[in-house]
Amino acid sequence: MPNELNELINNAINLAKTHDPSSRVRENAELFIKIHIVPIDAFIEFTNGGIRVKINVEGGLIIKEALTLIGDIKPCRARLKEEHSQLLNPYLNYEMKLLTMFRGYLLCGDVLNYLIWAYDQVMGRHLVSELVSRGVKGRSIIKMLNELFNAITCNLVNYVLGSKAHADHELIGNILKDLRNSTLILLRLNDDCTYAGLY
Repeated sequence: MPNELNELINNAINLAKTHDPSSRVRENAELFIKIHIVPIDAFIEFTNGGIRVKINVEGGLIIKEALTLIGDIKPCRARLKEEHSQLLNPYLNYEMKLLTMFRGYLLCGDVLNYLIWAYDQVMGRHLVSELVSRGVKGRSIIKMLNELFNAITCNLVNYVLGSKAHADHELIGNILKDLRNSTLILLRLNDDCTYAGLY
């Protein structure tokens, strides 16, 4: 990986060591971060005839530009308080930036959020400062970033699966606009881990 990504990963490890709610993750932060950054071809096989998911998952969503290639993921419900919904677009900008920087890799949502937090520190702490100004501090920051990740994932899944009444159309438009010449991959391994990546 390029040096700037390694530096970002190291900063994410330090944040996980300090701020993760789980003592197990804090004690094993380096392993936790690094094993959840996976080359896409370890989980997905692209062939002339299509796409094959090589691991057991609860469901997947793979979108190329605006075309759904795989959509066997269950609809979900975002649990984001209304007062935090204004943070979805700033969060989405960081999420798409990080997925672009880590193109070719799948990132577990928790790890993506530590990378977003590390990137936010480099960029002037705008997102985390906004969370702190709303009373979100310490170990609650990663929980709130996870809620934002889940809200965006649920919006996209529900929209693609036809549950458009439960999707923020502006947010979906921003996601699909960013997918020009890219394939977005979401793989839900279980309730605690959804991987996201761009190919």
